Amino acid sequence: MHHAAKQLVLIVVLSVLALAASASMAAAAPTFTAASYPSTTSGVQVEPFVVTTGQGQVKCPGITYSGEQKEALSEITLVAFVEFWECSTIGLGTTIRQNGCEFIAKATTVVAENMLYGGTLAIACPPGKSIEFIGGGGICIVSLPSQSGAIELEDQTSASPEDVLMKVNVTNLKYTLSGSFLCKGSFENGTLGGSVTLKSLNGAKTAQAFMVGGK
Repeated sequence: MHHAAKQLVLIVVLSVLALAASASMAAAAPTFTAASYPSTTSGVQVEPFVVTTGQGQVKCPGITYSGEQKEALSEITLVAFVEFWECSTIGLGTTIRQNGCEFIAKATTVVAENMLYGGTLAIACPPGKSIEFIGGGGICIVSLPSQSGAIELEDQTSASPEDVLMKVNVTNLKYTLSGSFLCKGSFENGTLGGSVTLKSLNGAKTAQAFMVGGK
């Protein structure tokens, strides 16, 4: 009985330690952290926004992003602003209808502390809406509905002030092709790639430090 009691105490102690470790990990969940608030998060494309479909690619090298932040949070909402003339859909000049859709970047896991994080990027649209890339005046339209996929977030500590590099690598992308017999059907075999530098501006619109997790 004495031996059994010791085993029971050991099990209880290990359980408590496991719960404490879980609570510590939850408390350490990564967050987008600016030096001060309120702040504006801005994003500039480093590598082009590229949607790859079975019919060809949508390429947009000139997208910028903006979002407001009142406190450190695990996710930030970004509205995209596109230089329309810089986009192409299967080689055709392209305009874009955002239809109220936004991008939501979320930090979820710590890959390397104070440096690298995993997360998701969601396309969030109103019910029944999609982002539409309209190529050639309607010859080929690529529509992206609400969905999410993987991203990698890297604190760029060598930048001054510090900022965050977001690398997008979404697979099994859902999309619909329409507009002509050349572009037709709904699929889930696309990819979305590109990278964006995320920076922060303080209330005076001056650049300030911006990190995932902060310090």
